[in-house]
Amino acid sequence: MDYFLNGIKNALILIATLDSETYSAIFTSLRASSLSLLASIIIGLPLGFFLGFYNFRGKKIVKNIVNSLLSLPTVVVGLFVYMFISSRG
Repeated sequence: MDYFLNGIKNALILIATLDSETYSAIFTSLRASSLSLLASIIIGLPLGFFLGFYNFRGKKIVKNIVNSLLSLPTVVVGLFVYMFISSRG
């Protein structure tokens, strides 16, 4: 339990002292999540609208694929993205 409390204490000290590395990591995470949200809105809204309101050949297959991908945990998706962008993968 002391290990956990020491971690929280150290985190609060880093935040309170305006540590530049801590705030750099925070802002990098915020920037990445904001860009991810923006990209998913730009891509997802039109495609979701199209999938919901228009009938086309293969719509059932596309809906099944989309629903299947929704069940994948984000960790699995992250590992696949990492494999594609890593220098060895």
